[in-house]
Parts: sequence; C-alpha cells; structure tokens
Amino acid sequence: MLPERKRRDVKLRKKKTLLKKIIKKTRRKKLVLKRLFSKRIVLLASLLVAAFAIGGGLIAYFTDTETSNLNKLDAATFDLKLDGQDDPNVPVYINVADVVPGSNNLSSPATVNVQNVGTVAGAAYLEIVNVVNAPGTTPDNEPTPDNGELGNATTLTVKDGATVIATGTVNSLPGTSYELGAIAASGSKALTVTYEVPTSAGNEINDDSVTFGVRVTLNQIP
Repeated sequence: MLPERKRRDVKLRKKKTLLKKIIKKTRRKKLVLKRLFSKRIVLLASLLVAAFAIGGGLIAYFTDTETSNLNKLDAATFDLKLDGQDDPNVPVYINVADVVPGSNNLSSPATVNVQNVGTVAGAAYLEIVNVVNAPGTTPDNEPTPDNGELGNATTLTVKDGATVIATGTVNSLPGTSYELGAIAASGSKALTVTYEVPTSAGNEINDDSVTFGVRVTLNQIP
C-alpha cells in the first residue's frame, strides 16, 4: 500500500486534472457562445441594411399634389359721371340772362344726374364751389361801392327728390360738403337745382352776375 502522503498527492493531481478539464470545457463553451452571438449581430445588421435599402432610407406614406393655376385679380372700375359726362364736358345746369327781382326756375328745376358707372358702390357728396361775383357796369341808380351782390341775394336749393340736400344764398354754400348718400354700382341719383331771386332784391343787383360750380365727389365705401 501507498503511504498516506502519496495517496493525498495522487488525489490532488486528479482534482487538478479534473479542474483543468472543466476550465477547458468552460472556455470552449464561452468561445462557441461568443461566435454564435457575433453571427446573430451580423445577421441582424444585414437585415436592417436590407430593410433600409428597400424602404429608400425613409418611412414613406402616400402623397398627392394638385395645383390651381391662372388665379387672377381684376381691379374694379370706379367712375362717376354727371349726365354721362366727365370733366371738362360736364353740362352747365343754370345759365340765365336778364335776371330780375322775383326771377326763379322753381317750375322747371335743373336736373343733375349723378351716375356711378363703376362696378363698386360709392358714397356721394356735393359741394358748391368757385363762386365769383362780378359787378358789371354800375348804373347811376345802383348803390356804391358795387361789389357784385347777386350771389348774396340769390337762394340756391339742391334736392334729392323731396329731400333738401343744401339750401342758402349762393355766397353762403361753399365750404360745406353735403352728403348725397350711397350710390350702388351702375346706380344713379337725380338731383334738382333751383335758384330764386327774391322780390325784395333792389337796385344793388343791377347788371351784376354770379358764377358757381356744382361739384360731386364719389368715394369708395370701405
């Protein structure tokens, strides 16, 4: 029989040999697992690359585009006429000679047709402008100084139907803008203009004259 010490040495060597075998097997298993894991990573990467290539590198959805061409803006026309005319061809509405105290045109008023021939509505306004009084010759029976008093003696009235738009002496009306109201596109208003020299006027109007303008403005309605 082997001595006790030798038996222990033999057992120890056997254990070391067995441990080396176990370590060797463990290393082989780790190497196999590592290689397998590497192969799986490569396979997964290949699949991702293939999917990316098929999808064009983007997540795509259906799209459709339509275009509306030939869009256009046409400016409106905005045009006021008096009896179908523009400056300088607007008619003279009152032109009376030999005016005397008591003269008037109340029975046959002058008519001013205010026409919006444009394509949008407008608000109309009337003014009496450019009033000029002239004394003419001064007879011996006319008081002096003779400054031309007919404009201060004559009453001028503008109506829209029965509605009085403006009334007063010719000299007093300038400087005010009188509202005529809205006029639709292609619409119109017929104004009447009358004058009246009172019977109380005396020799001070002898050979005098007065001229004035009737101005109508059409403004676009915002």
